[in-house]
Amino acid sequence: MPLSFKELQEVINARQFHKLVGETEGQHLDVKSQPYQFKTGMDAKRELAKDVAAFANTLGGYILVGLTTKISDVHAGEEIVAIRPIPRTEFDPDQYRKILAEWLYPQPNGLAITFVSYGTHANQGLGIAYVPPQDTANKPFLITRTIGDKKSTEVVLGYVERRIDATEAISVVELQQTLRVGFSLERQLLGRIESLELTIQKHFAAASETQSEAQRLTLIRNRIAQVLSHSSLKNRPVLVAYAVPIGVHELKSIFSDRPDSIRRQFENPPRVRNSGWGFGTGSRAQLIQGQRLRAESSREVIDLYRDGWLIFAGGITQNFLAWSDQQNARLHPLALIEALMNFSKFYRLVLNDLRAMPERLVVGLHLENLHLADKVHLPAGPVDPRWGTSFASRALEAPHDTGQFEVFTETSDYNPERIAFELTRELYGWFGYAEEDIPYSTGEGTGRRIDLEQILHVR
Repeated sequence: MPLSFKELQEVINARQFHKLVGETEGQHLDVKSQPYQFKTGMDAKRELAKDVAAFANTLGGYILVGLTTKISDVHAGEEIVAIRPIPRTEFDPDQYRKILAEWLYPQPNGLAITFVSYGTHANQGLGIAYVPPQDTANKPFLITRTIGDKKSTEVVLGYVERRIDATEAISVVELQQTLRVGFSLERQLLGRIESLELTIQKHFAAASETQSEAQRLTLIRNRIAQVLSHSSLKNRPVLVAYAVPIGVHELKSIFSDRPDSIRRQFENPPRVRNSGWGFGTGSRAQLIQGQRLRAESSREVIDLYRDGWLIFAGGITQNFLAWSDQQNARLHPLALIEALMNFSKFYRLVLNDLRAMPERLVVGLHLENLHLADKVHLPAGPVDPRWGTSFASRALEAPHDTGQFEVFTETSDYNPERIAFELTRELYGWFGYAEEDIPYSTGEGTGRRIDLEQILHVR
């Protein structure tokens, strides 16, 4: 099992770095094989500031210098494969602190930068930058640099966050909106909004509107289009999964700031594996027009609507659903199935937050741009690194550029493992496979489902 943040702290504090071999980079861990090359110019200084700010703006973490990684076949993120100590002369903690003082505002509290000896030579070891979780009142931590002379001055400003296993900068539009509203203002308003819950509930209980099938189909097209208009999903193969309760419904805690609210669970959804392909971006949820929450990254975009609709769109690219494939054209079976499994698990939480449980719901998949360049294809069977290519030789191409299929189910029978399997079966059938070709599944007939044990113990 991947190390938790607490276990990671214990390993590093005890200097038992050998235990990190086999671990993957993630929300709290960023690994560098070589020190930052400050002599080459400002890019390395900006990179250090970016990496530290990303942890400070989220949940804290470690930057370790002196470990090598490789892309894993069975985990999302890069896997640590070896410890390669660096010379003490190449990692000067005081230099790192001075650069961060110049490039970050404000300075993260408790920031610790050290060099520790490791291995047979006292003058070789690992560089460590530890960024503790920061008080929300001190955020955001901004990358800032003033460049100028007597005639002119230029200010460079940026904001980054650690999102799962990557450091991502938010766009200038997001930055302007966030600064305009204020990082803490939204949370202060949540308490006031929550006080309106009883009034909303009364009006909702009196509502007798019904939603026709034609209205639902139109609405799903429009909402999928909203997700696909995101810049990270344009002009690339995309898979969209969605879940829709039949009828008119309302979430209870989408405006709440309580730790157990659907809003906070949306920001930190459950995952089958910490180092797997999760449903979730690692970013703060944005409340858009009072109607939906959005979480986004360069890999995926997720919208949760106050009427209980959930729409998840992921790129079929080498850093997500076509993991490690340089042509962005080969769906990774484990990434695909694990993402759908996490999607289905989270929607159980959505159902539990609805004011009234719907009798039925529809879950579906929408695929787009599968013939954009190289045709997207889906390999048969599971991932197995022993095969060298990681996949069986048989792989079928997407029959069309776009596809869409839906499954209706009774909420009384909702089972995340079964729902994920039904979505997977629709997709595999569309590609031309038999049900028996679906990996990471178990059972027979209507009892067939995704097997979590197979995913948890994949090697």
